[in-house]
Amino acid sequence: MKLNKILVLTLGILSSFTMIKAQNKDSILSELKTLLKETTPKKSYFKAQLSYLSNAVFNGRKDSAALPYLMPSLEYNHKSGLYVNATVSYLANSQSRVDVFDVTAGYNFENKDGRFYAGIYANKSFYNTNSNNVQSDLKGNIGGFASYATNIITFNTSVNTMFSSTTDLNVDFGIEKLIYLNSEETFSITPAIAANFAGTGFYQTFKGPRKNRFNQPINAATLVVSSPKKFQLMSYEFSLPINFDKDKWGLYLTPYYAIAQNPVTTSTILKGPNGNTIPNSLRTNVEDIENSFFAELGVYIKF
Repeated sequence: MKLNKILVLTLGILSSFTMIKAQNKDSILSELKTLLKETTPKKSYFKAQLSYLSNAVFNGRKDSAALPYLMPSLEYNHKSGLYVNATVSYLANSQSRVDVFDVTAGYNFENKDGRFYAGIYANKSFYNTNSNNVQSDLKGNIGGFASYATNIITFNTSVNTMFSSTTDLNVDFGIEKLIYLNSEETFSITPAIAANFAGTGFYQTFKGPRKNRFNQPINAATLVVSSPKKFQLMSYEFSLPINFDKDKWGLYLTPYYAIAQNPVTTSTILKGPNGNTIPNSLRTNVEDIENSFFAELGVYIKF
């Protein structure tokens, strides 16, 4: 009698196990495929890109004349996350010259579920001596960024140290929402807003002649600008990246609207060709700021 009960119980357990196994077969295979996909080694690749920037705006600041750039770049991404990038910024207006050459190297990291993304980088910039770019006195910078995606929005932050004759800190905080517009997840928009904070020390190295960004008459003399070195909110920035991404190529358009904050108070002196200060040339000015709309359009290929 006991033996019969044991046989019945054993058969019942085996039958239940077989049913569960049959029911879970597809989900197990699905999980296995996902696991294999996640552990597939990343590949190294080159990325060639061509973009057009309608105006150079930094922390809501810009030159009084628009500085549109045509920017070809070449980047190598190693499967480890290391990368190096070289970008030429050609001034696409009546001046028609190479205005900036940038070299950047860094390391990017992403966790397995794709929620956390971070990186560090170092940049060296070479500006044309005639450049009117608001960053033209910066020699380079080092920094890092981090991004964390929740089920609703993504939080972003970056910290950047800028080097000129003085050293300044630039810190950004932002949120964004990735929205896919098709089932293949190749077409997307990403509404974003950011707050930009920075030190004002790099204004101390701003030397003319320039295009009257500080409301100071421009002549043959050199304009030397100094400002209090402090850390403050510089701008709010709204953007709407529109992306179409395939495995080997992609297109993007990113319109921006920057709202400049907290005008910087500066002192200016005019110096003659021999370096002597021109008498009665000392002026105290409040920076002339205004809101800016600009956009970047680009295409890239990977190989």
